Amino acid sequence: MQNAKKFEIACYMAWSGTEATFRFDDENQYNAARSLLNRIAKGHLRSDELSPGFSNAVTDFYFIEEQDRAAFHEAIRDAK
Repeated sequence: MQNAKKFEIACYMAWSGTEATFRFDDENQYNAARSLLNRIAKGHLRSDELSPGFSNAVTDFYFIEEQDRAAFHEAIRDAK
C-alpha cells in the first residue's frame, strides 16, 4: 500500500469567524498556495505548533484578516 503524503492547509477567516481546510492534489498546488498565503496571512502556525485536535494531515494553519479576503480567495483559486 502506498503511503500518500497529505497536502492540507487550514485557515481561520476573520470576516466570517470560521475555519476551513483546503486539500491540494499535489505538492505543486500545495506549495503555490503556501507561497501566496505566507505573503497575505497575519499569522501562521506549522503542524508541530497545532493543538492535538487538528487532523494529522493539516500541515499549516493561517490567520486571514478581512482586508485580505480578496487576495485569500485568489490565492486558493489560483493554487488549484
